[in-house]
Amino acid sequence: MPELIVGLDAGGTKTSLLARTPDDAADVRLRGPAANLLRAGREETARVLASLVRTALATRPRARLSAICAGVAGAGSPDARKSLSASLRHNLRDLKPFHLLLMHDGALALEAAFGGLSGLILIAGTGSIVFARTFGGDTVRAGGWGYVIGDEGSGHAIGLRGLRAVTDALDGGEATDLVRVVREEFGAASRRELLRAVYRCKKPIAHLTKPILGAASAGDSVARRVVLQEVRLLARTAAALVSRSPPMRPAVCLFGGLSQSATYRAYMETALSEELPSFELVESRQSQLEAAVRVATSLKGKSTGSVAP
Repeated sequence: MPELIVGLDAGGTKTSLLARTPDDAADVRLRGPAANLLRAGREETARVLASLVRTALATRPRARLSAICAGVAGAGSPDARKSLSASLRHNLRDLKPFHLLLMHDGALALEAAFGGLSGLILIAGTGSIVFARTFGGDTVRAGGWGYVIGDEGSGHAIGLRGLRAVTDALDGGEATDLVRVVREEFGAASRRELLRAVYRCKKPIAHLTKPILGAASAGDSVARRVVLQEVRLLARTAAALVSRSPPMRPAVCLFGGLSQSATYRAYMETALSEELPSFELVESRQSQLEAAVRVATSLKGKSTGSVAP
């Protein structure tokens, strides 16, 4: 019976799965809903992960689940990972024993970017966080405080700063095309409709990031300032981490949904050149899903109760 190796990358916008068998069959690639542990909670996060695993198994009915490695946003503490591990195993309790390794999505991104080597990563998606591995092998982090009190440079932070620029313009402040952008995105033609969209309908503020980046690229000065202010805050978080940590390789890699935007990358490159001039912006060695599958494959021979420390 072939063994199915599963890698998962769970974040604030979506959860992705890559599953592979050693018989060279085509990879299984799936996408599911967001599964940030802090926002969705343990049971919902476990349900999303288990559902994707079961769907992958259904495409390979002759395969047996062998190992899972999952990088999960919000899984920052060992206790959180242990609790999520128990819930995930409960959701898959009818399956034969399998290896399981849970880690923070930042730790998974470090593996993807540098393998076991030293380096710095910035994750900028719906939220944001900075992770690094020192020359001595220690993992250090900064940011990742969540959308209420942190997540500088993230989709939510850019969207929120953009919204504030819009309300300032509507109150007589500096004019900006972001007024049109936000009205179109939220379908809000009036002050009342905008308030309703934000406070009652709770439209995802991070969804404003793409049109804000578009307005910045088109030359809107307010939109450009919104993006630059946020990426500088994230770059400064990275610089502060470097300054208080043991030495590390001067290489930085971007991850997260915003890293796919050429406009965002250009602004971040400028901010990093100011805050960390000795660091080189590099490409990741492999995707987070590929890294998850690689790590899951390495679990063979270890206890089936493995959970990331």
